[in-house]
Amino acid sequence: MKIIVIDDEPEIREVIRLSLEQDQHEIIEAEDGISGLKTIKAVRPDLIISDIKMPGLDGAQMLGILRSDDSDISLIPCIFLSAHVTDTDKIMHLNNGVDACFEKPIHMSLLRAHVNASLAGANRQSIYIKRKMDTIAQSLSKNIHYDFHQYQSLSENVDSYVSIICKAMASIVDGDNGARSNDAFSEENKLSYIQNSLQAVELVRNLHRPQNGEMISWWLILTVSEAHYANRPLYVSDLYVSAPGAKSTINSRIQVLVDDMVFDKKSAASDGRRQSIALKSHFVAQMDKHIKDSLNLYKSILLV
Repeated sequence: MKIIVIDDEPEIREVIRLSLEQDQHEIIEAEDGISGLKTIKAVRPDLIISDIKMPGLDGAQMLGILRSDDSDISLIPCIFLSAHVTDTDKIMHLNNGVDACFEKPIHMSLLRAHVNASLAGANRQSIYIKRKMDTIAQSLSKNIHYDFHQYQSLSENVDSYVSIICKAMASIVDGDNGARSNDAFSEENKLSYIQNSLQAVELVRNLHRPQNGEMISWWLILTVSEAHYANRPLYVSDLYVSAPGAKSTINSRIQVLVDDMVFDKKSAASDGRRQSIALKSHFVAQMDKHIKDSLNLYKSILLV
């Protein structure tokens, strides 16, 4: 991980650098707050270790600038070291946004432990953000794979992952290699849209577990549509297995959709005891139009 050490005494910077390099960290040095701030904005380190009293711009002033910044540098953990710091000073600096404050001299093993603890906290943040972004990636039809790099900053990881997701979204909208026109939607694209919509419904259910009729109806429509675009048979009994509701509720919602001319339900030719379920032909045309209009809407949003 990248760590910047800011101190106007080169001997202290060297001692800290040699100690932290034992843990395979990349150490960047700066001799005062002004050059330190410039370097932080340029390299986006994972951790800052800074003296407090320095010429030009002291550590507290530099931290104030960092914490008030609108970019991701406001999130970088910071450790203060000072030869003259009281308990009152430590409380003040901690309340002002520093993550730790120690008096010099400090035992290097203690500093290394705090450094690694701060970086571990940042890594937990990375894991949490990755988990949330994976949820977004999984809702896209493209196969997206991105490994957060252990020795890469959180901002670099997030920017890289966001870039991959945006490219995948653009690819879905424009078609593979940009070759498909707005009027040319393959069965594969239609199936991908339906599968993504099913995942979106599941995300909503996981958020607050709604069981209202409208949600169940949408689940049924999308599930039957998925079977249609995948060109595979579907039976009413199949819906009972993964349905987001009781069997009686599913049956009543299916009957409503049959009455509304959305579904066609009939006895299966291969087994009269089973009932097959499919989309009505006129509803297929409506679903095709819905998919086309939705993808065009996504495209207009991406191009804003």
